[in-house]
Amino acid sequence: SLRSLFAAQASTWPRDRPMRWLDVGTGAADIPLAIDAWAVAHGFDVECVALDRHQACLKVARNDVGAHPRITVVDGDALVLDRFNDASFDYVHAGMFLHHLTDDDVVRVLAGMARCAARQIIWNDLLRSPLSRVGIALLTIGAASVVRDDARLSVAKGFTPREIRALAKRAQLVDERLTLRRLVGRFVFTASAGRSRHGAPRP
Repeated sequence: SLRSLFAAQASTWPRDRPMRWLDVGTGAADIPLAIDAWAVAHGFDVECVALDRHQACLKVARNDVGAHPRITVVDGDALVLDRFNDASFDYVHAGMFLHHLTDDDVVRVLAGMARCAARQIIWNDLLRSPLSRVGIALLTIGAASVVRDDARLSVAKGFTPREIRALAKRAQLVDERLTLRRLVGRFVFTASAGRSRHGAPRP
């Protein structure tokens, strides 16, 4: 989980400036709010940019974030991160939306995230497996048919470990780490930022 990641890496976070985050496809901005809450509770300073292109999501995010001094909600497309300079954020996160994209677009987003990140990219998403299919079927017993159908469709669009690694390779990511949470059908993928597999800076 993100909290475990924070705890493992917090000792290297700078104390002389805010830790900079970009949340790609932020939805309701729940991740930036969670990052900020964790950081404040542990004595760190953070700044988060919450990016989404869907107006309904932006409306919810802006309402939930309000006048928060450390979180900025921005209208923008995950496929076009050129508005941000190279290494302009310490961490770039994408959660629970890349399964809606084609493989080519996933690669494009991952490569753009790595370019924008100075430290690491983090990708949370759905794990596709026989166990996750059984799990979602059990979790949605008694739910409305539209909820069951949507949940099962989402899991079907998830990724296998082999697919995750193949997409990361196409995006030329390095130092990958994949953590599987099979029982809940989720995974957390992290990779170092800014350099290709061959050691050359990204264009």
